Amino acid sequence: TLMNEGKIIEINTDGTERNDFVTGLNAPDELAFDAKQQSLYCTCSGDSTIQQIKLADRKPRTILTSDGTWFGMAIDPATDQLYCVQASRGAIYRAKLDGSEAKQIVTGLTEVDGLALDADNQKIYWTQRGKICQANLDGSNVEVLVSGKTAQYGSIVLVPPKDE
Repeated sequence: TLMNEGKIIEINTDGTERNDFVTGLNAPDELAFDAKQQSLYCTCSGDSTIQQIKLADRKPRTILTSDGTWFGMAIDPATDQLYCVQASRGAIYRAKLDGSEAKQIVTGLTEVDGLALDADNQKIYWTQRGKICQANLDGSNVEVLVSGKTAQYGSIVLVPPKDE
């Protein structure tokens, strides 16, 4: 994403052929891709929305709005659910991929940021001030996995285990 230019760009994996994929967004940040629905999801901090962009038409559609900034985001393709961080509320939300049935599943977080999903083990992971945490996909059984190592963690990515 190019936040200041309000657009998402596409580039070949070798770095050639840079093109505008979508323009006219208000400060795009985080991206998530749903291969099954052939849709890209984008948080836009400029207007506190999450946009769905179907690859077929490349037209942004607002699916979630908020009074604060959305940050980390992940998709569970098995259940067609979108998980996202709402930083100013200190919460993690879950919604259907069209934005319906949005609800808070984890609350009371401080400076929450990155989010990752492990669908195989039915866990979500997130970063917050000085911590890396996990919970079940419904938000239950919150656990602190790492604390006190640094003042702030940012993004979090899960790497699948190596095949043995």
